Amino acid sequence: DKTKPETLVKHYTGSDGISTHDCAVFKNEKILVTADENLGGHIKIWDIEDYENINLLSEYQTHESHSAHNIYIRYDQETEKPLLIISYYVDGTRVVDLSEPSQPVEVGYFDTSHLTGLYDGNWGTYVYLPSGYIISSDRQNGLFIFSSPFTDTNLEWNDCSGHLTDNNTCYGDIYTAEENILNQFIEVNPALQEYDYENFTNFAGGRLSEINLAGFDLDSVIIPNDLADLANFKILDLSSNNLTDLPSNLTVLADLEQLNLRDNNIAALSNDICNLPIDCEVFLGENDLCGEEISPYLNCISDPGYQYCSECSSGIWSSGFCLDGVDLEVLDSLFVLNPHLNNIDKYILLAENGTPAWVDGKLTYLDFSYALIGQLPNNIGKWDNLKELVLKGNNLSQLPQGIGDMVSLESLKLHNNVLSEVPTSIGNLPMLEELYLPWNNLKTIPNEIVQLQNLRKLFLNENFLTELPSTICELPPSCNIQVADNCLTDSPYYDCIEDLGDQQNCLSFINTDFSPQKIKILPPYPNPFNPRVTLQLTLPTSQWIKTSIFNIQGERIQPEIRQFAHKGNMTINWQPQDQPAGMYFIQINGNQVSESHKVIYLK
Repeated sequence: DKTKPETLVKHYTGSDGISTHDCAVFKNEKILVTADENLGGHIKIWDIEDYENINLLSEYQTHESHSAHNIYIRYDQETEKPLLIISYYVDGTRVVDLSEPSQPVEVGYFDTSHLTGLYDGNWGTYVYLPSGYIISSDRQNGLFIFSSPFTDTNLEWNDCSGHLTDNNTCYGDIYTAEENILNQFIEVNPALQEYDYENFTNFAGGRLSEINLAGFDLDSVIIPNDLADLANFKILDLSSNNLTDLPSNLTVLADLEQLNLRDNNIAALSNDICNLPIDCEVFLGENDLCGEEISPYLNCISDPGYQYCSECSSGIWSSGFCLDGVDLEVLDSLFVLNPHLNNIDKYILLAENGTPAWVDGKLTYLDFSYALIGQLPNNIGKWDNLKELVLKGNNLSQLPQGIGDMVSLESLKLHNNVLSEVPTSIGNLPMLEELYLPWNNLKTIPNEIVQLQNLRKLFLNENFLTELPSTICELPPSCNIQVADNCLTDSPYYDCIEDLGDQQNCLSFINTDFSPQKIKILPPYPNPFNPRVTLQLTLPTSQWIKTSIFNIQGERIQPEIRQFAHKGNMTINWQPQDQPAGMYFIQINGNQVSESHKVIYLK
């Protein structure tokens, strides 16, 4: 009676954390199969004939670090064998013969993905189409439709534990043609003879797609001609080796789509680099190429990157120019003061809008938003080529006086820090057009601000200012001055400010000492989570709150969310959309707070 479901028995399957995700039962209802979705996810086969005496008969597992997902049972039309069909994430679609439930035998598979993430690859499989076709949905590679003995009488289920060949109906990773050529590749490159090709290859749909020899300490690489016969071979990664020349016989790879030669010791190029397919991406950064050694070939290289160049006083060449040594000196000082920045490549920095930071060898634009920077170097004034400096959402409590020596600076963005004052040297910036200081702890602004006679935007909103310089209206008449959400009172000195806005931010001060009350943020819950994680905030005053989500690589994975919240409690929820399981950081920025919270997303 489906209107009155009743639990007959419960049984613990022995999995911790995320445990049994799916199950399937034989027609005779005597055998149950369960699939665990977690690290090392097992398939388990149970005897359930007697609900009072359930027993584990056997287990099936492709890899101790992989996970199964969904499972189905379909019976062979000729033999009535019970066949278990599994969507096994990175191990593709797997078919297991359960004629003897205590001895499961894999009899067919097709690997849809060369990725290795726990929940990458084959997410779902369906086996009950009247046509008999098996369909599988791979999260990265799309929909696969498989023929099998269900649809083709010329095929048969075989034990997949043996050697796989082109005609083997298991459709495994390695085909004979690929295997022979890879063995030849190892033979002509003696440095690889201690490895199996499984150590440096990736396969998709049963065919070789990539050779990845990054970091193999190779001095040279020879490409066998037969490698060109593999139409699905698209990626050759030789980065982080000791190559001094291009790989031998490179031009035979007529179907190559990506060649990575970064981080080697290559000091000379040849026309071979220009004889690769026109749409092949070539990455050559971090070699010893510069000047005439690379300039004639720039049209053939997708990403020349930066190069180590003895012809440059700074030792670094990029985009046709030697990088400015003084600019690098200041950048090094910033990294020393903030060691967590060392995982950032300082030579390929980008501006806020994604354009290159280095222009004609000069550091012209720099964006270190939300980088947890707590201190700026005293020699920052030597950045006399810098036009735009973006430091939003950091932990800066003060600025060095040297910031006033940045003679080319046109835009300075310091939103969402914890600055309590601005140095008087700010007035020495002759080219400054934009000064953004919202969401700090400023109580005063130096009189020298009015020396900025090129200023077009002065944003001071969401601070704790009780007064402005009496000469504030000596700024250019076209300057847009924003001061909402401070503690200012009406003054005839502010006639040039079109709209003072709400000046009630002083309510967030404690009356006795004017110390601002801080936002309270409770730890995220649940954590780990699926499908949604929640943070609870308590706000001492109405204000703007900004929320950013970053992955473990520090990449923002969705647009920043900015919302106005009233005094009191506020809830922030995050439910990942099409994101893989793993670690993420939720960063909250508001008055008096810039916090990052680590959360774990599980599937």
